[in-house]
Amino acid sequence: MHVKKTLIFSAVFALFLIAGCVQFKENFCQSSSGSDDVCGEKTEVYFCPEDDCANRLIEKINSSNETINIAIYSFTLDSVAASLVAAKQRGVQVKVLFDDSQITEKSEDTTLLNAGIPVKRKKSSAYMHNKFCIIDGKLVGTGSFNYSKNGQTENDENLIFILSKKIAGQYQDEFDELWQETD
Repeated sequence: MHVKKTLIFSAVFALFLIAGCVQFKENFCQSSSGSDDVCGEKTEVYFCPEDDCANRLIEKINSSNETINIAIYSFTLDSVAASLVAAKQRGVQVKVLFDDSQITEKSEDTTLLNAGIPVKRKKSSAYMHNKFCIIDGKLVGTGSFNYSKNGQTENDENLIFILSKKIAGQYQDEFDELWQETD
């Protein structure tokens, strides 16, 4: 009789424990900032220059189907610009927001504009220091990686891709706000 009560108690306890863990995971995944990778979302991390960040970015751009929105501080890589132009030619809607202070003769803004890609240059007393892209409303590329030769070959920089509609939505909201406030 005692063994039977112990088994019943253990089974009930295990059910409560499992239910509590499931509820914790649901609450954690819904309320913790930055926790989507813990909750089954896919992430990829690259370090420049050894991981060839530009080509990792180009692979993601080349796999896009619907939209690409970019907020970038420094953008001088012809190869990334060419992949964005190719995406536009495939019918992908592309928009790029630059920091005005980083526009030089090497910047890719004119290349993109000439290809019909909407470009804005954020002017401010502070830098628009973001470095992110949102692809197809579900993939975010972010980190310290500038789309530049130094970012690709000289600097210690990083690029992380996060496959998460939730996080992509948060980045899209920020992009939309920056886009709207820029002439």
